[in-house]
Amino acid sequence: MREEEFRKFLMNDGNIKSKVKAVNSRVAKALRVERELNVNLDDIVKNDEAMYHLLLQIQEKLNDRLYHNAYQK
Repeated sequence: MREEEFRKFLMNDGNIKSKVKAVNSRVAKALRVERELNVNLDDIVKNDEAMYHLLLQIQEKLNDRLYHNAYQK
């Protein structure tokens, strides 16, 4: 994942209210998803089917539905 670009993208998102906390949380979750599931989120977000399968893996292997915002477009 291109972490700095993702961080800048999130900082510019008008829907995110508490910028620093929310952005740091999303980046940390995204990095954990990449590390634990051995994926590159830059590749995953290019394909809707891959994103769906990643969601299923997150729910099954990380057992945490809060990780959905780690890979949202």
